[in-house]
Amino acid sequence: MLPNYYKVFGLTKIATKEEIKKRYRELAKQYHPDVNNSPDATAKMQEIQEAYYILYDNEARSRYDIQYERIYGSKKQEF
Repeated sequence: MLPNYYKVFGLTKIATKEEIKKRYRELAKQYHPDVNNSPDATAKMQEIQEAYYILYDNEARSRYDIQYERIYGSKKQEF
């Protein structure tokens, strides 16, 4: 299953790089294992980092969008 990285960040498909960076920093402050003692903080932080690496890089984001569309189609997109 391909994760919906836009949903991880609570953003839409048309989000700008600035919005992605801002949201990444907000989530990192909230879920970083050094400040969040919950047992799933490390896994959540890894998910956030993965989403950031894909969405912030234009080429990776384009490939991701195409792949997501192929797998789920336009009906199931939650962008």
